[in-house]
Amino acid sequence: MIAYSTRRQFLKTSAGLIALATTGAAFDFKKEKWTARVRLPEDMAQTHVGEGSDEERYIYLVSGQLGADCRPATTNCFVFDAKNRSFGKLPPLPQARYAPTVQVWRGRLHSVAGAKEDRNTPSVDHWSIAVENGKAIEKEWRWEPPLPHGGHHRASAVIQNALYVFGGQEGDYIAIPGDPDCRCTAESLCTSSRWNRGRRTHRSGPGCPGGRSRAAGRTWAGGAGGCHRAPGRSRRRET
Repeated sequence: MIAYSTRRQFLKTSAGLIALATTGAAFDFKKEKWTARVRLPEDMAQTHVGEGSDEERYIYLVSGQLGADCRPATTNCFVFDAKNRSFGKLPPLPQARYAPTVQVWRGRLHSVAGAKEDRNTPSVDHWSIAVENGKAIEKEWRWEPPLPHGGHHRASAVIQNALYVFGGQEGDYIAIPGDPDCRCTAESLCTSSRWNRGRRTHRSGPGCPGGRSRAAGRTWAGGAGGCHRAPGRSRRRET
């Protein structure tokens, strides 16, 4: 998972089947090498984190999965100061979500969609909270108009006073019932939607040209990368 500042790119590795990364690293584009390492907070999700930034200094990390395999999601939210290389806490998300899409828009941090606490059910929920200089200036997240179609691993972009949401995934592996290690036991459907801030409404957009899971997008209306469903297959493999 990757978030951007104006000068450096910060990478936080995802969970593997056995081990989890507890540090992040910074890539210096001028020196063209990996430089400082950053220790991640112990109570921050290591995978399926919603990530967004002001594209200048602050990187926001929202909810996600705390632990490997199919462990539960956390409501914990954080902000990383790319200048001071330090983490701060934000108010917790009202409900835990796996892989929501996150954007900073007109002074508010938005968390959209994701998968619900069972890791499989698509969420249409949309929350926002006011932020300034890397800090929340409200005590709790505000409910916003829900998405017409839910899902996680979605891409999003803010263009001309509207929030666009693209692609994503519906359904995922869930934990084996009663398994103390939460070992895992879905199909992808690509959709798009548009939220008009002035009207405070969502409307469905045209479907993407080919299903895309784990899509990526930021400030231009396009989709890049991701996973697609192979013909005749109903289950997805993590890669």
